[in-house]
Amino acid sequence: KQWYQRRVRGERSMIIHLWKVYNELVPNHTTRPVNESFKINPRLGLSAVYPELHSTEDAVKTLRDNSFTVRAAKLCDRMPREVRESTSLESLNISLGNFLEGIPDHPPLSGYRSPNDNSLVTLLPLLC
Repeated sequence: KQWYQRRVRGERSMIIHLWKVYNELVPNHTTRPVNESFKINPRLGLSAVYPELHSTEDAVKTLRDNSFTVRAAKLCDRMPREVRESTSLESLNISLGNFLEGIPDHPPLSGYRSPNDNSLVTLLPLLC
């Protein structure tokens, strides 16, 4: 079995939890109903909607960007369509595991932001 780096394991859990929220398998603890938290685009498929920010303060922006609602939405939107549109938890785990097997454990480029930042949010745009 593939053992992922700790950060990627946490992000994997976020993706699974957001999928469960969308499929109403767990309570939605966000301030918006599920039908306003996701949208379906005919070309791109299912995607999460980021909550709006009504503040210009940097501290508030940082808190928002690090919140579960925004981080999980960014992760979800960067996943391939077959991961986002899985019909069962088992198929989600299989497709997500297959996708993550192809992600390197360390940043692939010299001059990368930080050698410890293996976040899928920053890594996936560099790999595509």
